Amino acid sequence: MNKYVLDNFNKYDFAHKSLIIFTLFVVITYPSGPLLPDFFLTLTSLIFLVISVKKKLKKYYLNLFSIFFLFFFIFIVINSLFAIKPMVSLQSSAFYPRFFIFSLSIWYLFDYDDFFKRLFYVTSFLILTFVVLDTLLQYLIGTDIFGFQSKHHRLSGPFGDELIVGSFISKFLPIVLSMYFILNKKISNKILIL
Repeated sequence: MNKYVLDNFNKYDFAHKSLIIFTLFVVITYPSGPLLPDFFLTLTSLIFLVISVKKKLKKYYLNLFSIFFLFFFIFIVINSLFAIKPMVSLQSSAFYPRFFIFSLSIWYLFDYDDFFKRLFYVTSFLILTFVVLDTLLQYLIGTDIFGFQSKHHRLSGPFGDELIVGSFISKFLPIVLSMYFILNKKISNKILIL
């Protein structure tokens, strides 16, 4: 492993290292389906809750974004109570705060230092590149590196039977581009045209 990465990573305590690792695992395991990313997202949220209580990180909870989310969460829970099947509807809405806490943990890690920003950018870029190249291979020869074939002239890339490669790219490309601009702090004309 790169000495720069190891030196920067070793300066953190156990909770912070865990938070970084599980956040990156959410990105890395995203192409595998919903189970692993959701598992790591929940772990990340729990670790951030512990860190924020321990360090008294009030700024992440006492802001306009958090107040808006609280009202939104109350709204979807009340909506779930009036659904045709309230228990089924509540199962999805009751656990929604884990996404909010995960976004706060990303915010916290971005505030902490530039090391995580670079690590997050590189990880997201590599996953996006892998999916694009795997899908391109499937387009050119009919199967990808996992042996998945295109279905009815539609590409699935590493997602197998799920035809969500376009959705994945449309979600990850803005993340990668915005991270590029955040890290470089300037926009060249070539990148803007691209």
